[in-house]
Amino acid sequence: DCKDWYSDILKRALDGNTYTTATEYFDAIKQHEPFNEQTFDFDNTKLDKYQKDIKLDRFYPPNKIILDSHEKEIWLSGEEIVTSWPIDLLKNGVGYKALAFLQKIERIKSISPAYLPQINDFGIDSKRRDLFVVTSQIEGQAWGELELDLNLCWGVIAQLIAAVKRLHEIGVAHGNLRPDNILVLHTDNTMKLIITSIPESGLPDGKKTSSFYLHESCVFYKIQKKYCYYYIFD
Repeated sequence: DCKDWYSDILKRALDGNTYTTATEYFDAIKQHEPFNEQTFDFDNTKLDKYQKDIKLDRFYPPNKIILDSHEKEIWLSGEEIVTSWPIDLLKNGVGYKALAFLQKIERIKSISPAYLPQINDFGIDSKRRDLFVVTSQIEGQAWGELELDLNLCWGVIAQLIAAVKRLHEIGVAHGNLRPDNILVLHTDNTMKLIITSIPESGLPDGKKTSSFYLHESCVFYKIQKKYCYYYIFD
């Protein structure tokens, strides 16, 4: 018999009745995971290269507030979108997560994929101690507002699936795809898809945003419900 801390969780998972989703299984693992103080012995100097000696809302003055909440702020500054997330680097584990998130943004910026907005700046605001990302503003029609014929629908769907697949290939899970943060641009009889929000999975807020992949508000759910219906019955 296995005596390791995770043995009971695995047994309950194998019985098929305890955990109905992967999220419930993951939560059980995290709740029972032994705490190791050394795990959080993080050297904050690893974040120094990402520190920016600015006060974010002065360096990028807001023209329009898009979102203002405890978890995140988004505003329009000129032709750029500024997104900031408050963090507390004194909390256990936050330094690791902040570094991983910034390294992910750095990787995305270096690749500059066509299906994400261009990243113009990112880092840690040294005045407010917030993580931030600045991207180019994108104009287009939101996914949830699209009214397309079937042939165009399949083209746009293929672009979305390909974009998510490429993100996963570079080790990035978006974690928060919704119909309002996917835009479609019409250009000369062609359609180009842009995922306007920054991939937020792994942020130091402890939220499992990847659950949006599975939720009924998820864009993939809407694809199956709407367009697969057309495919079968048209």
